[in-house]
Amino acid sequence: MSDARDREVLRERARALARPPAAPAPPGEVLPVLLFDLGGEPHALEIRHVLAVMPSTPIAVIPAGPPVLAGVVNYRGGALAVFDPRPLLGLRPGGEGRRVVVVGDEAEPLGLLVDGLPTVGRLRRDALSAGGGLSLGVTESGVVLLDGEALLGDDRLVVDQGTGTGRVG
Repeated sequence: MSDARDREVLRERARALARPPAAPAPPGEVLPVLLFDLGGEPHALEIRHVLAVMPSTPIAVIPAGPPVLAGVVNYRGGALAVFDPRPLLGLRPGGEGRRVVVVGDEAEPLGLLVDGLPTVGRLRRDALSAGGGLSLGVTESGVVLLDGEALLGDDRLVVDQGTGTGRVG
């Protein structure tokens, strides 16, 4: 395949991943979320986007990879690309007790590097301030609810195995 065709295939995969696996909650509904820290700040992601939380595991670094690519880990017998979302959110790098949260769908999962041990919680959609970019909003207590569709569809979370850019696929 040509480079242009490869890029188009990767873009289509990203668009497919960005499609919600279930209908989003109505504005007044309580959302089940995974709560975690990123760069010392509390964040959340709707549970419907989460496949698994991996224990702290060694990450194999990919030389010359993009800055958001932390590396790869073994996930269910295959290589899982692990991304550090901090640069995308303008946050300082890493923390202690880093975990990999597996998100997306079973056909094309990806890993997000988070700090500490994530927990399950609930957020009211109507209690969120206005969001933008990769955020659906912020609670009064400062929890940033990440936009799962926007995050999964972000071209920066793609690694092309031939050029070092694009989603690992």
